[in-house]
Amino acid sequence: MRHKYIYLLVLGFTLLPRWVSAAEFLVDTKASVLMLGQPFEAAVYLNSEGMDINAFEGVLEFPADKMEVKEIREGNTVANFWIEKPKADGGRIKYSGITPGGYNGERGFLFSVVFLPKVEGRAELKLHGLSALINDGLGTAAAARARNANVEFSLAAPAMPVAPLNDRKQPEPFEFKLISDPDLYGGKILLVFSTKDKDSGIDKFEIKETRYQALINQVAWKTAESPYVLADQELKSYVVIRAVDKAGNERVTTIEPKVALPWYSNAIIWAILTASLSVVGVGIVLLWRNFKR
Repeated sequence: MRHKYIYLLVLGFTLLPRWVSAAEFLVDTKASVLMLGQPFEAAVYLNSEGMDINAFEGVLEFPADKMEVKEIREGNTVANFWIEKPKADGGRIKYSGITPGGYNGERGFLFSVVFLPKVEGRAELKLHGLSALINDGLGTAAAARARNANVEFSLAAPAMPVAPLNDRKQPEPFEFKLISDPDLYGGKILLVFSTKDKDSGIDKFEIKETRYQALINQVAWKTAESPYVLADQELKSYVVIRAVDKAGNERVTTIEPKVALPWYSNAIIWAILTASLSVVGVGIVLLWRNFKR
């Protein structure tokens, strides 16, 4: 979990194990009897029990032989940074996130899962491996308890249609920071970045680097995650970050070079100068030939 320790270092959390009152994680399916073959949505919420919770993690477990994951939604989540973004792996969805400043409320949305029931019968959506940290400057651990959900799939149950995603807005502006620590990635310079999308959630991040502004559009995007190890450790490149949400909307941010290139090292300038001199040279030759005639 190297990413976890990086984020905790960047955001100033310390993990000192002192236990206090409990935070509750709960699963809500809106109905306990659901139609077989009809997708339904199960949401995971956090009840902070009056505390400011700034870090959390857990696992949502489900019987993969009885249902399958069609989609995971985290638009409008209370997590500002996903250390481990919710992702299905067999019958488990593991997640961990951070909310700088802390979340305090009874129903903080973490993420939801659109499931498709495959067989009739009963199933349990179970939360375990839960932990929560309090925003008290000490990393105090709150006891965590779960409220699980039991559901039944039946052909006779009424349909509970899943609301479609209706997202025409681009993701929110980026937050980013350059960091370097001798204990992380050999002291290399890292770009830590994040943004949120309140409607459909972030689908992917992409990054490109180039030392020449004129070539930004010619450089190919590559999929990236935060923290990102900069290819140009001399900080002489433009770094362009793109966030794409699940509806296809984009947010693009360009980070200017921290160290300017000397004019004589700019290959594009030299290419322009060379081309200009070539044109001038050809012009002089043509004028000379015309003059001799």
